[in-house]
Amino acid sequence: MDVVFVDYDIDEDVIQEWKDDGKIVICYVNVGAWEDWRSDADDFPESVLGNDYDGWEGERWLDITQHDILLPIMHQRFEQAAQKGCEGIDPDNMNGYSVLDTGFDLSYDDQLEYNMETSWAIQGLGMLAGMKNDNGQAADLVWDMDFAVLEQCAAYDECHYFDTFIEEGKPVFAIEYTDAYDENDFLVEVCPLQDRTGMSFILKEYDLHGGFIVTCRL
Repeated sequence: MDVVFVDYDIDEDVIQEWKDDGKIVICYVNVGAWEDWRSDADDFPESVLGNDYDGWEGERWLDITQHDILLPIMHQRFEQAAQKGCEGIDPDNMNGYSVLDTGFDLSYDDQLEYNMETSWAIQGLGMLAGMKNDNGQAADLVWDMDFAVLEQCAAYDECHYFDTFIEEGKPVFAIEYTDAYDENDFLVEVCPLQDRTGMSFILKEYDLHGGFIVTCRL
């Protein structure tokens, strides 16, 4: 069965169209960074906002230790996604603890606890909870997550961190980008990994808003 990843802000009718076409719809929610264009941007007090997210204009890292502030906001987003018909959540930026310049002193355990809490909130609403990147915690979180989404794992030789997900029968969706591969290189160098690893690979342009996509299907 095909899986479609969309932003949770997308119109409900679009989600339903995908579902009517037999697709599983997974909705993107940024759980680790603030985005100034979101309708709930003003709900985040300055105390939880850290340094700018390098390379992503309008985004700032979040202090994930402040559960009393962040989790209710995230839960509201998850509820909105569930009401629209999203069947799972793709939670981005789950690895702030490994970033040097977030503006906060985040520990491994801080991140582990926050990621678990977000996963349980998603599952509590009847949706599938994903894990985005966060290679270093894959083995610790495999039991709390339903699937994983990886970016550039082939380009950086990091796919093996999520072997445990495959071993437990949990899907792994791997996205490679055109700054590392062109279409032919992707088909030759990356697609063989799909059979060897059991992961699903696609090639996208770095600007995900475009329609360009290459899959490994024959």
